[in-house]
Amino acid sequence: MASSIKFLTYNVWSCEHVAVYRRIRAICGIIERHDPDVIFLQVTRRPPFTARLRAATCNLAGPTPSDIGAVHRRATARAFLVHFDAVPRMFELDENVVLGGDLGWDDDLDGPLRLGDNGWVDAWRELRGGDGDEGGGWTYDAVANPMLRGLNLPVERRRPRTGSIEVVGTEPIPGVTRFDDKGGVVPVLPSHHFDLLLTISPKA
Repeated sequence: MASSIKFLTYNVWSCEHVAVYRRIRAICGIIERHDPDVIFLQVTRRPPFTARLRAATCNLAGPTPSDIGAVHRRATARAFLVHFDAVPRMFELDENVVLGGDLGWDDDLDGPLRLGDNGWVDAWRELRGGDGDEGGGWTYDAVANPMLRGLNLPVERRRPRTGSIEVVGTEPIPGVTRFDDKGGVVPVLPSHHFDLLLTISPKA
C-alpha cells in the first residue's frame, strides 16, 4: 500500500496563440517533477479517452463583471451548494473523497463555501492555516501572477480534502514573453492559474 497519494490541480490556459507548445511542455515538466497520482485538469478539449473510476464532476461558471450581484449568479451558487450538500446523501461515502479543480467559487462574491459537518476539510486551511487573502493558496491571483497584473479579478482557491500542500507553477517560462492589452511586455507562465499540489498520508 502506498505511503502517500499526490493530487495536482491545474487550470490550463486556453489561449492557444500564446506559446502553447512551450506552455504544455512546462506543464508536462511540472507533472514529471512532482509525479502526482491524480491530476485535475480544467479548460481542456474533449479527452481522447475517459476512464472514470467512482468520480463525479461539477461546474460553477466563473463570474464576469456583469454577474456581480446578479440574481442569476446567486441562484447558480445556491444550486451548487444544494448539489454539494447532497453528495453524502446520494453516495455511501465509506471511502475517502477529494473534491478538487476549478470550482469558480469566490468567497467575496458567493460567501464562504460551507463545508458542513460531513467530514469535508479545506486542505489549505487545514495544513497551512490562515483565513482570507493572507492565508494564501490562491491559484488565480492578479497580484502575484505577472500574467494577470492590471486585471481587477477575484482570486480562487482549490478546495480538496487532507500531509502537505503547496503552490506550484509560479515561475515564468525562460525566454517566453507576450504583449498584454496595454502593449506592455509580460512574462508567460505555464498557465494563468497557479497549481496546487496536495500530498495526503495515512493517519498514524
